[in-house]
Amino acid sequence: MTLESLEAIKAEQKLIFEDDTYRNRTKHCPLCKQNIEDRQIALFKGMARALADVYQYCKQKAKYEFTRSEVKHLFKNESISARFGDWKLFGGLVYSPDKDAKKGNYGLHMARIEAFLRGDEAIPSIIKVNPLTGKITDKGRIKFVKAQDLPELTQLLDSDGKYKGHKLL
Repeated sequence: MTLESLEAIKAEQKLIFEDDTYRNRTKHCPLCKQNIEDRQIALFKGMARALADVYQYCKQKAKYEFTRSEVKHLFKNESISARFGDWKLFGGLVYSPDKDAKKGNYGLHMARIEAFLRGDEAIPSIIKVNPLTGKITDKGRIKFVKAQDLPELTQLLDSDGKYKGHKLL
């Protein structure tokens, strides 16, 4: 490999990391062929129900930080269990308790979730994430929704739009 080709590779890597348009147009890393195009993540009813179930569980246990294995029994299938971590990207309702924490450790912003369930707070319904950085892209095009806009959560709200709770699965 020549010095010129190494410099060309470095220049392309810089473009891929700094220019979202170029990265999305390129679609795959020229070196390893990994997909580098933005990943679109949308809320779906299983995610909504999982959040409500975990919220209720945490409220009953008087805790707001937990591991995935503690709440896995609340999820209908492995897909929902695997996607629960995506909630960290939707409006700050779920967070990682420690930057150095292992994957599968979560915390709930209980007050923010309660505000969302009451309809006082809106969250994104679809986001795009840069797979290289994990950061949300295309912030100007995000559509926000309230709990009342999500049919799976609507059935968990009373006539005043307040969370009425439900029995755990």
